[in-house]
Amino acid sequence: MAFFWKGEYGISGRRYCALYDSSERLGLVHLHMFAKESPEVEKHLIFRDYLREHPNSARLYDQTKKTLSQKFRNEREKYTEGKTDLIQSILRQAKIWKNGGHLLRKAELGDEAEIANVHLNSWREIYKGLLPQDYLDSLPLTFSRRMRWWKKSIAEEREIIQIIETNEGIVGFSCFGPARRSEDSDMAELYAIYLLERHKGKGFGFELLRSGLKLMKESGFKKAYCWVLDKNPTIEFYKRTGAQNSGVTMDAEIGDQKVTELMYIWKDLGEF
Repeated sequence: MAFFWKGEYGISGRRYCALYDSSERLGLVHLHMFAKESPEVEKHLIFRDYLREHPNSARLYDQTKKTLSQKFRNEREKYTEGKTDLIQSILRQAKIWKNGGHLLRKAELGDEAEIANVHLNSWREIYKGLLPQDYLDSLPLTFSRRMRWWKKSIAEEREIIQIIETNEGIVGFSCFGPARRSEDSDMAELYAIYLLERHKGKGFGFELLRSGLKLMKESGFKKAYCWVLDKNPTIEFYKRTGAQNSGVTMDAEIGDQKVTELMYIWKDLGEF
């Protein structure tokens, strides 16, 4: 028997080695080592702790590994590939569990369908009575188009898109970037922030907003603004976070209805 060093083996910063039997074909022990400060250490510990507290997930993981090890006894790469999706699913659940039931994270490719769902359904909730009902009822017909749009936005990474995820899936998101109007080029802009109605009042909206504004501050912006529909109750949320009505308005048309949008400004991102 002998240990064989395999280097990083696909994960930056890892030192991986395996102990094989005398035939040098059957792996008996696999050692994965990381520097103490590596984020991989915390990730592995969260994964371990979650399995200890959730025996059903632990049994599923154990059985999956046994099945794959029998099927790919001498094909390490196929064995690893076979369990990857399950590991990522459990790890995501583990992070939500560790964080008290929700997780704030950067949007990734694969999130676009759930983001589009939140986008459409939150519109139907928040704009009821503010926009024509037939327009709101027609929004589900635009799902595929909006999903493609969010997929493109996530892939291009020109904006900062973050999501709030619970065990139900994605329940809220925000989208930030540079100002779209040339006269506001020194400011960041909140393009969108939406949260499903049943998850409001839990602090998720403020968490999304604070994190996004902080990231824009770190990008060099000192002020930020957003456009909000006149009479939209979300105005009160913006006021509680320090935004002020700038007095600037913009006329638009949504669903064949003329509307007025108000510009609210966060004058000092240093507070975030």
